Amino acid sequence: GIAHQDLKPSNVLVFEGNISKVADLGRAAHKGYNPPHENFRIAGDPSYAPLELLYGYVDPEWNRRRLGCDMYLLGSMVVFFFTGLSITSLIISEMLLEHRPKSWSGSFEDVLPYLRDAFGRVIDDFSNKIENVEIRTDLTNTVRELCEIDPRRRGHPKNLKSASTQHSLERYVTR
Repeated sequence: GIAHQDLKPSNVLVFEGNISKVADLGRAAHKGYNPPHENFRIAGDPSYAPLELLYGYVDPEWNRRRLGCDMYLLGSMVVFFFTGLSITSLIISEMLLEHRPKSWSGSFEDVLPYLRDAFGRVIDDFSNKIENVEIRTDLTNTVRELCEIDPRRRGHPKNLKSASTQHSLERYVTR
C-alpha cells in the first residue's frame, strides 16, 4: 500500500559494493492517507511519468494509479540503463506531433492505438540493444509488461486476473 511515484535514475543511490537504495520519498503515497500531493495528476517528474498521466487519464483505482505508476517507472529505469533515456521520452519521440501529449486534444482511449504502435517500435529497438541473448527475451518481456501502455493491463500476465496481485513484483524478482 505504499507507492514511490518518482522512481528515476537520480533517485537511486549506489554505494560501495554495488549496493543501491531508492531515495527521495517526497512524493510517496500510502493507501488510505492523503498527503498534500495526493491530488496531483503527476506526483513525480513528468519526463518519466507513465503516458496515461500525460494524456490526462487518472485511473480511479488506487493500486492501478499508484502501484501501476511504480511498475512503469521501474521498467523505464531498465530501459534507461540500456539507452540513457526514459521509455516515456522514447515513445513520445516515435509519435507524430499531433499525437504527442501537448498536442493531443482527444481522449486517452483514442490515442491508445498510436501509443501502442510507438511502444512496439521502442520495445523492438530496446530488445536489439541487449547484446546478451540469454537475457534478451526475459528482459524485453519484463519491460513490455511493466511499461504496458494501458494501466489496466500493466503487470505480469498471470497476475492480471486479480486486482490484489496485478502489481506484485514477485514474478519479476524470480525472472
